[in-house]
Amino acid sequence: MPSLLAGKIRGAIATRLEDPVYGYNACIAPFATELSVTIPPIDFTGTSQFFQAYCDPELIEDGTPFAFPLLLLYSLSSDNSKPLEKFREFAGIVMMQIMVCHSWSMDSIDPSAFENTADCVEAAMYQVINSQTAPAWLPPCAIYDGQMKQTRHPVTAGGLGLLLRQSFTLMFRQFV
Repeated sequence: MPSLLAGKIRGAIATRLEDPVYGYNACIAPFATELSVTIPPIDFTGTSQFFQAYCDPELIEDGTPFAFPLLLLYSLSSDNSKPLEKFREFAGIVMMQIMVCHSWSMDSIDPSAFENTADCVEAAMYQVINSQTAPAWLPPCAIYDGQMKQTRHPVTAGGLGLLLRQSFTLMFRQFV
């Protein structure tokens, strides 16, 4: 039976994000307090804020009940073109992405909220994924070396009026 490549890693990331002690909500709260920013927690148990889907947030806005902030988790690619180890079903790179979206109405926004919110999300995400004090969280077939890249997308019209998107790309080595 073939193995699920990205699915195992995506499941581990989802479990990590949801963790009540080391997860996203636990990590972002102190940063939001420090910068005096209101950032609502993400409900990982429901189906309105956390989606394991590679899609444009506007698609979710148009056809699915949802609430901001919105978090999307998905695989970007897998690459076995230069195997890390011979004679395995897969011994290559798996790229995952997490996108976090915040939105504000046009008439109730403090311009500093964009960067302060983005700063909190950035700090929390690096702490969630790269923490050295948290318990191990990956399946034994995956290796993560702390390689994560954050991209802040321009604030655009969308969501409740203005939409801020940040994406975090993570690289894993996986052996199956």
